[in-house]
Amino acid sequence: MSWQRRLLQPVLWTSTALMAGCAAGVSSGVSPQSGVSSSGYVLTAQEAALDCSGLTFRIEQGLARMDVLADTAAAESASPPGTMQRMLGRMFGGGSSGLAAAEDYERQASMVAAFATAASAKSCAPVDVAGRAAVSRRKIMTAVGRSP
Repeated sequence: MSWQRRLLQPVLWTSTALMAGCAAGVSSGVSPQSGVSSSGYVLTAQEAALDCSGLTFRIEQGLARMDVLADTAAAESASPPGTMQRMLGRMFGGGSSGLAAAEDYERQASMVAAFATAASAKSCAPVDVAGRAAVSRRKIMTAVGRSP
């Protein structure tokens, strides 16, 4: 075996393995996938099958979590950033301004909205999500440096 072949063989094996890994990451055709996407949260089949009491419980749980995350974001904004990425996020802005709690808040708000939509589609008793989330939304906006 020539020296060029011995030198290139590990590179070829590595690139082949990487391409196989990329091919495995291609969507399996199941659509839509559950979880947080660019258009919001997509309920899993189990979540979509919940009855009104289950959906209302998830909404209430999510709203309570949003309140906690808003308080956490306010405390986090008062402390120094833990990573360079968070520091740059705070310096140059962005959706969450480098606050982990603000990112979690946005994910939670997306989930609550999806559960509320599902509850409405099943004609469940309405929950005032917008009104109840308004206080925590103001706290988050203040924590990330935007006017509420």
